[in-house]
Amino acid sequence: MLTYRLYYLDASEHIVSHVVFECENDEDALIDARKLFAANEKYPTFELWQEKRRLLREKRTS
Repeated sequence: MLTYRLYYLDASEHIVSHVVFECENDEDALIDARKLFAANEKYPTFELWQEKRRLLREKRTS
């Protein structure tokens, strides 16, 4: 299992919260990260990291 970090960013693109979770691979982590982001409408943007690799930065669409 690999460890991933989902960072929630505010409107100024500062990290305001995070979630650490484990997945078998990057594809599964992307799916889980998008589910977590969709369930938390408080923040407009998130980034997904695995160690030093940024896998994704995504903004909420209206």
